[in-house]
Amino acid sequence: MKIRVLIALIVVAALAGLTYYLSQPADVQPEPTPVQGPERLLSLDPEAVRHIEIARGQSAIELQLNDEEQWLLVKPVAAAADQTVVRSLVNTLRYMGRPEPIVDAGELEQFGLGQDAAVLTLDDGQSSQSISFGDRAPLDRGIYVFNHNDQRVYLVPPEFERYLVYGAIDFRDRRVFPVAPDQLVEIKIERGRRLLERCVLSKADGTWRVVEPFPALADGARLVSLANLLTRLQVERYLEQDEARPMERALRRPDARLSISATDDAGRIVELRTSLLIRDDQIIARPEGADQTYALKADALDKILVNSVELADRGLLSPNLESVERIDLQFPQQSIRLSRSEGEFVSESDEFTVDPHKVRSLLDSLQLTSWAEPVGPAVTARSLRRVGLNRPDLEVVLYDAEGNALAHLKVGRPLRGQRRVSLGDPPYIYLLQPDSLAGLASSVADLALIERAPEATEESHGENNG
Repeated sequence: MKIRVLIALIVVAALAGLTYYLSQPADVQPEPTPVQGPERLLSLDPEAVRHIEIARGQSAIELQLNDEEQWLLVKPVAAAADQTVVRSLVNTLRYMGRPEPIVDAGELEQFGLGQDAAVLTLDDGQSSQSISFGDRAPLDRGIYVFNHNDQRVYLVPPEFERYLVYGAIDFRDRRVFPVAPDQLVEIKIERGRRLLERCVLSKADGTWRVVEPFPALADGARLVSLANLLTRLQVERYLEQDEARPMERALRRPDARLSISATDDAGRIVELRTSLLIRDDQIIARPEGADQTYALKADALDKILVNSVELADRGLLSPNLESVERIDLQFPQQSIRLSRSEGEFVSESDEFTVDPHKVRSLLDSLQLTSWAEPVGPAVTARSLRRVGLNRPDLEVVLYDAEGNALAHLKVGRPLRGQRRVSLGDPPYIYLLQPDSLAGLASSVADLALIERAPEATEESHGENNG
């Protein structure tokens, strides 16, 4: 009996203890309560900011706006900053959503706002503001921040968080050639042993031309693509001093060199050169006059170090025929001068008339024909004779309204199944595609040169009537 009573008392005591425990509030940290806060977290205008610092522990990134309204990276290295990235940061601050102040914030560490938190400091030259960035809130509702000016914790949208993990290289202008494509006026690509393989392209009056190793009009679409590739070429990483030192010695004999000339905002010509070491896994580069060596992706130059022929417009008659006002044609036995009249080409000679549509057909066939590869300059009469150009099948000179020669070409006689042409003055010889202009002789004959009959006089009319 006593044992049963004892057991009953123990059970009652256990139930009483359990009831008391359950009636006590849980010993957990309540979720911070947001309340209505100010319209903006920043007390200064982001557009007026001239200095930005992002510090985390002992490392810091500093950006400074100069007198030309260009952002510069000043720490940890001095370099031009990526204007797009920095202005994106400023705009994110400008349009950051309404902050929610946290009541009963308690200790800052619980929000990730301790000593290791990233600190953003903005300065407009008259005042500054610092903000620490902590952890993300539950359910991804935002990120906790601590405003050092009013010593309060806020909850803000998480858009800005990505800038906190950026390193100095992310804010740095990593373009190898920091100019716009339309600012380029000359491109030089050198490669091969002792950089003897050279391609030089020059732009004048908005038109790109191949200058070396042969003269030719450049392919407009390919030059637009090349200009975009050059101005978008970016540094993959910057080499530390120990890694850079042996590379810099090897760069005294580079595998290739890229050079550009461009106009700056003031209209001055700026020249930039970069020497390159081409390796299987990466490309090492060092700009002329720079103090840092860097690496590019291994495939970064695949579409830049191209053959000169690939960049050339290989048409025989490159100018737009609509700008041609006069044409001189020289055949082996005859020459004729044509001029534009009412949109068609007619003979200037009183002795002949031509079919203007057949003249245009001949010019179209020449314009649609392309050369296959450059041969070399025609420096002597002997060099012309060797390739059948001393007595060409056809010589064509095109003139504009002011009498300027737009094109000068000679079509050589077929030799051993091949035909060559010379273009320009001084002439440069090109090899035609196989079977190009196979119907040239019939095209010439098909111009329908017809000798005009003399006009009848009144006396002859009278005799005929009699």
